[in-house]
Amino acid sequence: VRAKFENPRGGIRSLAAAPDGSFVLAGTTDGAVRWWNPKSKELEHVLDVDAKATVTALAIAPGARTVAVGLSDGKVAVWDLKGRREVKRWPAHKGAVTAVAR
Repeated sequence: VRAKFENPRGGIRSLAAAPDGSFVLAGTTDGAVRWWNPKSKELEHVLDVDAKATVTALAIAPGARTVAVGLSDGKVAVWDLKGRREVKRWPAHKGAVTAVAR
């Protein structure tokens, strides 16, 4: 085991690692994406995506500048990782988003 990541406010439903391994994102049941440093094993940032939905799917873009976020309410969002802000959100379909790709 190289690192363990725990969500202090619920469960983890999805994970995505940066292409270079410099960080790991964890999608949580409390609607946040937690940004972990696998070397220091420290939580670095929290992206509050949606307090009413679970983050069910994550996909980091090849350049690690953005992340696609799938939610339990059927929405998909794209977040700018450098600015730590949402860029766009779409209603995808009814039911949870189970996979996304960048």
